[in-house]
Amino acid sequence: MNCSLCPRKCDLNGENHSSLSKLNKNINYCGKNNDDSLILLSKVMIHNWEEPCISGKSGSGAIFFGGCNLGCSFCQNFNITNRTNPKGDQVSTNKIQEEMIFLETQGCHNINFVTGTHYLPQLVEVMKNSRCQGMTLPFLWNSSSYETEKQIDLLNDVIDIYLPDLKFISSYLSSEISCAPDYFETASKAIIAMKRHKPVNRFKNIMNEFRININNTLINTTCGCNNITSNNKLNNNQNNQNNQNNQNDKMQKYINNAQKDICNSMSENLLDLKDINNLKYDENNCFVIQEGLILRHLVLPGFYKDSIKILEWIEANLSNETTISLLSQYIPDYYEKGCIQNNRVVNPSLNRKLTTFEYEKVVNKALSLGFKNIYIQKRESAINDFVPTF
Repeated sequence: MNCSLCPRKCDLNGENHSSLSKLNKNINYCGKNNDDSLILLSKVMIHNWEEPCISGKSGSGAIFFGGCNLGCSFCQNFNITNRTNPKGDQVSTNKIQEEMIFLETQGCHNINFVTGTHYLPQLVEVMKNSRCQGMTLPFLWNSSSYETEKQIDLLNDVIDIYLPDLKFISSYLSSEISCAPDYFETASKAIIAMKRHKPVNRFKNIMNEFRININNTLINTTCGCNNITSNNKLNNNQNNQNNQNNQNDKMQKYINNAQKDICNSMSENLLDLKDINNLKYDENNCFVIQEGLILRHLVLPGFYKDSIKILEWIEANLSNETTISLLSQYIPDYYEKGCIQNNRVVNPSLNRKLTTFEYEKVVNKALSLGFKNIYIQKRESAINDFVPTF
């Protein structure tokens, strides 16, 4: 059996594994089950830690899938993305649809498909069926961008919001970290296709409807991520409740500061940045994206010059009007484990957190290139408290 869904083009018979050197040739790279009727579902949660225009006031309805076709060694979601033993349950597409309905009833602003590239055809059908049954929430595609243009074309009819990562421009870096020397060549084409499908960002001010539903929605929003999962939606166990309350405190602290993570919260030594798309975020305004593209990039320790080249490419090929999200949340905790599993050499630079100097170099470059629609993060975002528990 051959799999040509993603750029890996795995030959499951082990006859053509040019992109899988040093890896087990008896399984496909993403680690998915070969039964196309099943999907590895790892977590369903109300996600309050995405960009403010995605999480809004009531959260993003995130659905995490097990496995990954890119497989970065440093992945903070290692427990569900690793190739050998990704956590999750094998479920039918009907189960995915049920979870989408559940998230809708919780007041989520969108349905957020996280790392679903290796299940793309099945998920497209799920989304089409959900639309036919009356679901109106925006569908958001949250991926590594290691996808073919053909895959993006399949998404064109169903996806409202693209949230792609553009991880590397250096083929050396992508080869060492993700065993994908063709990453930039492939991902850049995919992102251009996404931008072609969604050239303009469209927002909705949800504060009026939020006030109307505040007694119900706010409870659902602040109930935390631990009790909203595919395995356990309601659990009154006291120990779980205590853990949930602790998580709530951490989450509420983050929510209270979330709007400050927009551009104008950068340190004083940088130029003031405008709010995302010049939209206000206060007690009277909360704009949630309905359609468009936000391009993410995680700045890696020791490789900020690669990030600068990525910004130059975005400005030249997509324009500086593109909304970008510059992430500083690199966590080295899983890096060595990922290197061991995939037989990769540990790079000392990636065994530490990002420095303020490195991150501000990248932000200043974005400013100098004329980017105005920028999300940034504070250094305290690089902690495990903001990583979902799998």
